[in-house]
Amino acid sequence: MQTPDWGASQAYLEAHQAELLTEAAEGVLQMLIQMNPNAQTLSEHLTLLRAARANGIAAAYQARG
Repeated sequence: MQTPDWGASQAYLEAHQAELLTEAAEGVLQMLIQMNPNAQTLSEHLTLLRAARANGIAAAYQARG
């Protein structure tokens, strides 16, 4: 979430997918959203994480725009 752009975000997710494409990581992100309801970027990352888990990382980022 602290990457400079979406390309770097994708590279980071690809490099750490074993840890990040998990139910536990999704749960942590949901908790962060509850604690920071006005942080729109967290919701964007949750949507992206769910898409990556369902369809693969490349497809999730490609669908993003």
